[in-house]
Amino acid sequence: MIHAWLRRDPTYAALVGAVSKVGFKENQATLDYRWQPELLIRIERKSAELLIAPEDQARMIAYAEQLDALVKRYPHGSTVPLVQIVAPLFAHANALGSHAAEENRAALTAVAAYLSGISLPRLLEGDSKSIRRAPRVLLSLHERRDFAEHFMISAALAVNGGSRMANAIGLIKEEEDAAKGSGFSFTDLAANHAGVRLGEMATGKSAAPVQRKLATARSDADLLPDFRDLPEFMPQAEFERRFGPVGSPRYQKIINRIDARLIAHPLAQ
Repeated sequence: MIHAWLRRDPTYAALVGAVSKVGFKENQATLDYRWQPELLIRIERKSAELLIAPEDQARMIAYAEQLDALVKRYPHGSTVPLVQIVAPLFAHANALGSHAAEENRAALTAVAAYLSGISLPRLLEGDSKSIRRAPRVLLSLHERRDFAEHFMISAALAVNGGSRMANAIGLIKEEEDAAKGSGFSFTDLAANHAGVRLGEMATGKSAAPVQRKLATARSDADLLPDFRDLPEFMPQAEFERRFGPVGSPRYQKIINRIDARLIAHPLAQ
């Protein structure tokens, strides 16, 4: 009965139709399916439809459109300081005069989606075969594109999924980089922590004052402390030699330095 009812949904029906064989062995199950790239997009859209309330979807699309209008002021392919996009976006939110937490959540999500190369209108209401869209301009923070990405994406994760998840994702990413990527960077981890704190404040009791501070931000320093003096790009062997395992006293000493700067930053006051 439930299966028959669910098959009325086109996405569920398409997912079932893609499965060609299911097999079971002792302690094992196998699933054969026909790969359909467009099905992944349909599943992503269905997830957004189920997890995001209609009024929140409308807010997110509105901020995505505002952001598009802002980036069109700059030459295609140029690099623009993040503050030049964030300040007018939150000035618009502040001008609305109500629902600060909800507006902040939508604005942060729109910026993070843009940095991730995701079109929110395509995800939430379009019928395009792809939700991806290359950013028209690049955004930087303290002259680093990766800082802007870590900061805003962590903020969006925090407001949509919880700060513990956002911090965990950030730490896992740095551990992977230490093992096989660009190396472990306390700078990236600091930007992650800052983004999480921003997300918490922007949707908590400080939502309205944080919104006003973002609306009047004029420099990178108004958004994020400068963490470029922290160790970065360390391969795993170097990281372990200098700081030991994650959570060790030497590691925690750097984390405490990061937290102290975040506490003293104007956004936290």
